[in-house]
Amino acid sequence: MTTAASVDKLELHAARDTFRVLDIGSGLWHKQHIVQGLTHDDKPVQAWAIDAKGTPIYGQVSAQIPMGNTVLAVSANSYGVRLTVNPNKAVHAYLPLQNTAQLGEVITEVERAVSRLVSTDVLGMATKRIDLCRQANTSEPVWKYAEAMRTCKPPRKQVFPEPGGLRYGTAKQSVQTAFYDLGRRAAEVDHIDGLPDNIARLEPRFNSVQSVSKHMGVGTVRQLLELSTGDLTAAYVRSVNTEVFRLMPATASHVGQFVIPYAQAVQQLQVFIDAYGRRRIAASRWRAALGSDNVLQMVGSFDRYAAMLRDQGLERTAAWREARQAEQDWKLMPTAKKKVSASAYIRELQEHFAA
Repeated sequence: MTTAASVDKLELHAARDTFRVLDIGSGLWHKQHIVQGLTHDDKPVQAWAIDAKGTPIYGQVSAQIPMGNTVLAVSANSYGVRLTVNPNKAVHAYLPLQNTAQLGEVITEVERAVSRLVSTDVLGMATKRIDLCRQANTSEPVWKYAEAMRTCKPPRKQVFPEPGGLRYGTAKQSVQTAFYDLGRRAAEVDHIDGLPDNIARLEPRFNSVQSVSKHMGVGTVRQLLELSTGDLTAAYVRSVNTEVFRLMPATASHVGQFVIPYAQAVQQLQVFIDAYGRRRIAASRWRAALGSDNVLQMVGSFDRYAAMLRDQGLERTAAWREARQAEQDWKLMPTAKKKVSASAYIRELQEHFAA
């Protein structure tokens, strides 16, 4: 079963002139953190704010308010106030929210908690970061799919380790995508044991106000709450198709083939055509160098291989014969019939997350 898309992390920001700290001495705030190259006992010459009770505030103040299975993190400094919360965990330790009505309930709880710390319009705060997620049960352990995902990173992105899985993109990039084993992540991060090893999560992460606006069409919490569950899922699907699967329009509905590996295959074949001249010989030499199994992973199917050869100028019969020979070679390999290729894992993920 695959869940609808839900908000897995929410980071909000309000500018300096739109909030006021209520009482720095309430006991809810942590000790001020002052960073200006000063000694431990020194303070800046001028306070950046005065709380509602007249107490000057010199450095950054922060607080953590328990909320379900997570915390609401609040920090305030001369640049503004920032709120960070995981709405999913606010309701359940590892199950995503079922609909946007539940998200609205979490936001109401955030408003209530924030009202004890600062005076501000939470619904008017800017959506500085939003992580979306969907969760699905895979037919095999998630680590097998992660290995397949590792070989198909998007252009201009690097692969980084993530608790329980991997992440496409650096922390400074405006869009990241994470894929992980929820059971392993829950054990490593949240110390929750006993979850099966076939629960996968795929998360697009929009890490700036501009990125959130571009991919979700919202800029404030109020606008976010106007979206339906279907709106969130549509934004999610658009992102994972662009960032991860990059489906070819002509084949997306029935093959699920990537643009990236396919384009690489075409470029590699062209090198052999340039070197050998005769296209039939070039295709045979390229397949021999690469191996039929790798051809299948890059192209998706042997029928698709024949179509690619025709696109590169091979006569129809020659392309068909080369594709059939490649398929026969693949079947003759001792372990080929038992081996599940990376493309099969990716196609399964595409069915779970990209539709």
